[in-house]
Amino acid sequence: MIYRIYNKFIQILDKGIISIYNTFERIGIAKPIPFKTLEPKNDIIQVEHPFPVNIIEKDKPLFNEWRSYPTFENKLFILENCNVSCMGIVFIGARCFVPALPHPVFKGQFGTLYCLKNYLFYKEQQLSTDKTYFLVTDHWAYSNYFHWMVDSMCRLMQWKEMLKDVTVLVHEGAPRFIIESLNYLNVSKIEIIQKNHYLNVPNLVVPNYCAWSGQQHPIILKVARQFILHNVRNEKKFERVFISRRNAKARRVANEDDLIPILKENKFEIINFEGMSVAEQVAIVRNVKHFVSSHGANMTNSMFLEPDSKILELIRYDRPNFCYWSTLASVGNKNYFYQLCKVVDHDHLLVDISQFKIHLHKILND
Repeated sequence: MIYRIYNKFIQILDKGIISIYNTFERIGIAKPIPFKTLEPKNDIIQVEHPFPVNIIEKDKPLFNEWRSYPTFENKLFILENCNVSCMGIVFIGARCFVPALPHPVFKGQFGTLYCLKNYLFYKEQQLSTDKTYFLVTDHWAYSNYFHWMVDSMCRLMQWKEMLKDVTVLVHEGAPRFIIESLNYLNVSKIEIIQKNHYLNVPNLVVPNYCAWSGQQHPIILKVARQFILHNVRNEKKFERVFISRRNAKARRVANEDDLIPILKENKFEIINFEGMSVAEQVAIVRNVKHFVSSHGANMTNSMFLEPDSKILELIRYDRPNFCYWSTLASVGNKNYFYQLCKVVDHDHLLVDISQFKIHLHKILND
């Protein structure tokens, strides 16, 4: 609790400092962080998603944030003499470079005080002036399977032809899925950002996001999906899977033991993705016709299902985040079903068994 109060205080203080900076920029006292854009391409499209198959009228407002949105311009940012933290935050002086964040709302979290913390407590690592460095991670994607596979891989797909000429920045101890994905792309030049260090980068290239995180450019996501499927040749013959989060610290199904007999009775395989490689996970889901899981990064692999497959997502009722419907199910033209669930112990789900049986029957028989 004390730590959360402290973090909130820091964010409020940083937002105040940022507001002062913004005011100084408007009146000409301070200059914004300098950058150039390379190869801008006008590929903005308006995305419109259909509602889930089992939508009920009173739930429609829950989907408004994710249902319709424009994608972003496909372009590169190039910066000189900037810094990159071990979390993938780009900063110059006492300000972060906002376009390198998944959303501008995070500029308060990584504002002046965050920059000062790096200068005061972390060690500077100077990079070569003869190389161009490429950053495609952020404070989410550097450790999260969903944000890497969707946000970062889509950005990499857009510029994969230049990867042979740049050095990709990767943080120390990067998860297996990041290294495996870069291997698929034949990335051979990597610079490690060591823990408790920050990089001073003479020449940095940062690709723009394809859309806000939780949204996505349908065409680019399909390219990323097909690229990974092409690189993973193995496959399992599972048609029905339930992806368990039993071993996860957060967002578990509190009464999962009550679901398992029902799932097994309907010939579902019970799968835990923890500890698996990308190839192993993709091999399991690529032939699946019925995919059931609770909200979390485990839903990411639904992007590798075929368009005629069906997805049932168990999700909290009070603050539902339908990013998996928006980015993976609707973009991939899959039949998406949802069940809103009660929340217990902060973020675990308590699934209504009678409703679950109804929804399971729907995805198996509709």
